Amino acid sequence: MRNKKKIFMLAMDALFLAVIIIMTFTPLGFVTLFGIVSNTLIHIPVLIGALLFGWKRGLVYGIFFGLCSMFKAITSPIGILDPYFVNPLVSVLPRAIFGLLSGLLFDFIKRLPRKVNIPLLYVSMFVMTVLHTIITLGILSLVNLTEISALAGEYYGGVFLFIWAVLITNGVIEGGLAVLVAPSAYLPLKTFLNRKYKMDIK
Repeated sequence: MRNKKKIFMLAMDALFLAVIIIMTFTPLGFVTLFGIVSNTLIHIPVLIGALLFGWKRGLVYGIFFGLCSMFKAITSPIGILDPYFVNPLVSVLPRAIFGLLSGLLFDFIKRLPRKVNIPLLYVSMFVMTVLHTIITLGILSLVNLTEISALAGEYYGGVFLFIWAVLITNGVIEGGLAVLVAPSAYLPLKTFLNRKYKMDIK
């Protein structure tokens, strides 16, 4: 039984990692606004994986998300900020933190009574997406403070306006998309896995 579960989880990992790869290298994963900021939707399978399987898978999928975005930044940058994502501190570390924290938060929320945890899961998807943007932006700015300050002054008139612009165009928009898409995939998957494979997913 334990071996079957390991094989099943390997299959699930392969599926989620394949989805992340497909989204990274097709228009499904990135949308660029005004040639400046790349909006990413790849956080959504990370959220779904963390919801289904907990913080360990959230961490693994988050790291893989970061590695894919780093590789894309190296091979085919599409936004003006993308060259900074060749640094794993900017591309991988924030996504690893995002996946880990998402899984820990979801694990906690799912222990609460159902009438409470369902609406909280929706809210937490939005919050974690915005937090992902804040963490990524914060690390990006710390690692490349001089360059980002100059860039913000050129395109936005200052760092403060730059931060708000990215939070709105990335965090809020991506958070709304996560709330729309993630539950519609998570709930049927949870029901299917519980019935078909006798998983105990809350």
